[in-house]
Amino acid sequence: MRLIQATTLEFVECFEPDIPAYAILSHRWGPDEVSFQDYHTVASTGGSRFRKIRSLCDQAIADQIDHVWIDTCCIDKTNSAELSEAINSMFRWYMDSAICYAFLADYNSSSDVAECDLFTRGWTLQELVAPNDVHFFDNGMNQVGTRNSRRLEIETATGIPPQFMGYTVRGLEKVPNVWSASVAQRMCWASQRIVTKREDTAYCLLGVFDVNIPLLYGEGERKAFLRLQHAIIAQSDDESLFAWTTNTHEIRGMLARHPREFSEARYITPRPFRLKRPPYTLTNRGLEFHRLPRSLLRRVLVPGANRLADNEPTLVLQCAEERPGLTPRRVGISLVRTRHGVWARAASPNLTTHRIGRGFLDTIYPGGWFKMHVATTDIQGFAVAVDALSLTQRAVASGYDAAFLALWGSAACSWSYRSQNHPMGARDVMESCLLLMIGWKWTGLSYLFLTATVIAATLPTYVARFLPGAWLRPGTILNSRLLDMYGLCSRWTVMFGMALATVYEVRTRRLFAR
Repeated sequence: MRLIQATTLEFVECFEPDIPAYAILSHRWGPDEVSFQDYHTVASTGGSRFRKIRSLCDQAIADQIDHVWIDTCCIDKTNSAELSEAINSMFRWYMDSAICYAFLADYNSSSDVAECDLFTRGWTLQELVAPNDVHFFDNGMNQVGTRNSRRLEIETATGIPPQFMGYTVRGLEKVPNVWSASVAQRMCWASQRIVTKREDTAYCLLGVFDVNIPLLYGEGERKAFLRLQHAIIAQSDDESLFAWTTNTHEIRGMLARHPREFSEARYITPRPFRLKRPPYTLTNRGLEFHRLPRSLLRRVLVPGANRLADNEPTLVLQCAEERPGLTPRRVGISLVRTRHGVWARAASPNLTTHRIGRGFLDTIYPGGWFKMHVATTDIQGFAVAVDALSLTQRAVASGYDAAFLALWGSAACSWSYRSQNHPMGARDVMESCLLLMIGWKWTGLSYLFLTATVIAATLPTYVARFLPGAWLRPGTILNSRLLDMYGLCSRWTVMFGMALATVYEVRTRRLFAR
């Protein structure tokens, strides 16, 4: 790390762990910045070009700090290896600084600090959140506040809550608070920021996501941002990375093209399933996800009474939208199958969401997970939606999520049935299910419970069959509130049945005996 000695104005090469305390500068580059090559020439002549550096060193001396670091002149940008090392280390350098001086060249006393250009640039995002102590100065090096004293203005302008700025010391390590935010939130904070070089859209976020990638200027913005997302996938299981939206309806890959597609993701937070999903991986066919089938065992998809199956399948993500004052909603994305056997994303301006709190279907899936592949980049060619009717005739390798009922029975057998889809578009009520009756002797209680369960599960089908569309109209037959109550009761009935089956297994030790 190359520092400037504040009193002599000479460069000093420092190496860990012997790096002294230093002040660091956050600023928007101007047209006459001093580079590493012309530093000594400008320093010897002084003048207006050297005023910012001299003022920074004087302020550091006043704060009893002997060294400073300035990105414009402390990095030899003609050396590609040094430039790559500096960019990949810059977040840590800002975090380890004793103090950060934020220079606001366009600030005037009649405006807010947050209105300055410093808060609109890509590189200054990490410079704002990484240090623990940030002081703001105007063009005359007069202090105009600190990050803490201006926190409300800054949050309004950037959307970044104060708890995600600075770092926390855990043991002997500094842990940046920004890393505790979801991937989608961090992308959202960068969505409206501007960079000069297009590839810097991705490179300026390396430290924010704690990843390192080679710098390939000339590869273009989209490729650089794609490599950034690949690096995030390699070390994070945060599925909010996929919670982006577009302004149009189109068939896309799983990954975003630009941070601006996360502009609506400010309230997306991680929310893992109760049944842990196996980690997704990046393969040569795309992203490999694991989904839960709605129809278990042989995965025969049975459409609901409305004759819909998975003509618009939804991949539910392990994250939720938690807007202040509103009930959290689970987030999902719509997929379509391509003719190449790989799924693609049906991108749209809105994410698919449904309420959280009907917890049973999010809890127990004994049938296990199965794999599906979703393309990471844009799909070439025609994307084909799944034919819902054909799925009723054959087993499929993908489908919806379902419940599993384990009940007493005289022998091992299976039985599938139809049930009505939840109105209002929610998909957390059973659409298809498999009853597995296992046991060796029948009792009056088991007959009674089986009868009650079958009635509870099939009632919606018969209501929809004889009164089509009845409960889609609020205030008739079964409105949405009554149906919510029905769904909750049916889940508790299923859970009770599974508990009985478990007790029976423990007592007899003959659940799967022949």
